[in-house]
Amino acid sequence: MQMALTESYQQRLESLLAVDEGIEQMIQALEATGELANTVIMFTSDNGYMLGEHRLHAGKTVAYEPSALVPLIITGPGFPANVQRRHPISQIDLAPTIADIAAATPTLTVDGVSLIPLARSPVGWPARHLVIEAGPRSLNGPMFYTGVRGSRYVYLEYHETVEVEFYDLMRDPYQLQNLEADPAYDGYQAQLARLLESMRNCVGADCR
Repeated sequence: MQMALTESYQQRLESLLAVDEGIEQMIQALEATGELANTVIMFTSDNGYMLGEHRLHAGKTVAYEPSALVPLIITGPGFPANVQRRHPISQIDLAPTIADIAAATPTLTVDGVSLIPLARSPVGWPARHLVIEAGPRSLNGPMFYTGVRGSRYVYLEYHETVEVEFYDLMRDPYQLQNLEADPAYDGYQAQLARLLESMRNCVGADCR
């Protein structure tokens, strides 16, 4: 199994070379047409992927960080170069960010917020909790899980098994110790359970 995981990992790295080449060609085309300085480029992904973490040889619908986290790189006018922000954000923020870049007003209700203010300065950026979820297996069926993730804690509810997981990412970044049964965290779990219930089907500002 270890050899198979190593080979799969190496193949993924090799496939990314084609992505790098494609991005290089795109940037060269923008430079040749004089549009690069007036173009915002966003690079992200729809999901991460498990390659042996948590004893899962493959998978992309689990709630653990290698699957739930995705990269987001933005460059172009209005975005400072060579800075990193580690605040919780979500793909629901991409549409309002693009609208902000284009100076457009969305005609539909958006759940996220523009990331331009955060990119310019983290000062004043509010603490956020974001809903994470996967599923269902069938139309109108139960979700695999739903949960909320903040900058430190992750609270998860599994709907088919009625199990709960709770992780302190500051002390346990690899999510190896489920603290659901630890009474020291009862208050945090109760707070996040209430928050999840209020955000589970949120719309607009209630999702932010």
